[in-house]
Amino acid sequence: MSSIVMPSFPAEITDLFIDNCYEGLDSSCATLISCSLVCKQWVSATRRQLFSDVTISMGRGILQFGDLFHSPNATITPFVKSMSIVAADANRQTGTQEKSLVQLLSKLAVVPFHSFSLEFADGEGSTKERSPEPLSTFARDIIGSYHQVVDLTLHCDFGTLSELVDLVCSLPSLTFVDLSPRIEDSSICPERCPPATLQKVKIERGLLPVLDWISNITPDHSISDIFLVYALTADNTTKISQFLKSQGNKLTELALKSKDVPKRRNPFGKAHIDISGNTGLHTLELHSLHPEHLKGTLDSVSATLSELNIDLGPHFRGDEVVGSERVNEMLFGPHFLQLKNLTIGRKKIALPVSEAVPSFVGNLHLLDTPPRRAYRLLL
Repeated sequence: MSSIVMPSFPAEITDLFIDNCYEGLDSSCATLISCSLVCKQWVSATRRQLFSDVTISMGRGILQFGDLFHSPNATITPFVKSMSIVAADANRQTGTQEKSLVQLLSKLAVVPFHSFSLEFADGEGSTKERSPEPLSTFARDIIGSYHQVVDLTLHCDFGTLSELVDLVCSLPSLTFVDLSPRIEDSSICPERCPPATLQKVKIERGLLPVLDWISNITPDHSISDIFLVYALTADNTTKISQFLKSQGNKLTELALKSKDVPKRRNPFGKAHIDISGNTGLHTLELHSLHPEHLKGTLDSVSATLSELNIDLGPHFRGDEVVGSERVNEMLFGPHFLQLKNLTIGRKKIALPVSEAVPSFVGNLHLLDTPPRRAYRLLL
């Protein structure tokens, strides 16, 4: 009887996606997948190149998937560098589900991640807007044991700001953190500094408490790249302007994105985010700002920029951007004379402005979709 030869998988297969969102899914499938991935008939040299990036969309039967990485045969464990967990049905999360999540995180503690992401989603799959109860202390402590993580994403709730800060500060090699927290008690501003390696911060929710923390530790931190996603309110505009002023020339890259902007006329007048104090900027990104706010922020630029990315957002009409006078008005001033890269994006609108852009711009990109920033670390 001839032996059956298991075909080798190409070494370039690096992404594994596990979708287990459906209630009632046979949990034995986790064991089946686990056995398949660590099949001894695979050539070791080939197997070790598989699945460096893993995404798990977890529901009510996720617990046994931890065996993929925590079992005697889990030989792929040392080679997983990127883990992304999306916890589904978070708005209906029960104590059993939280226990399963904690147990899964515990099993993953043996994996030497470089990139780790934990987000919660509602039943329809939209993330970041709904969250369960705050992460338990045990779960936070487990994530804090992932000492090799340099790229961290947390879109979940915390009881206090200190709990969030302690978790961020427990990762000694952290370079980038993407936060969308809902903090129940932010009355106490921690004095603990983030890791000296932390350079990039993106804040998508729970903006003001986190900004207060960063402001409180100035000038000890080394954060030079900040992305702020904010709701258009007078308080947010004022607070962000004050925060950026306190950072001085430390910032080299800044991205601002306005969300949930009302479609009626700007309700806050000409109030805009002022970046005149950030003389060290070389890269500026402005996403979906109201036209008056966009012009005000550009007028406040005091640094000599080398790169400018603008997503014009839903408030701009075609006739507001295609004319040469409008473009020249947006880019007026000596601080734009050394621009090497300019990106202008507006979904579903043609932008025939290439002839209007000043000749000093090195590279011009006109997009029919907004520019997107990539935060993936290549390690």
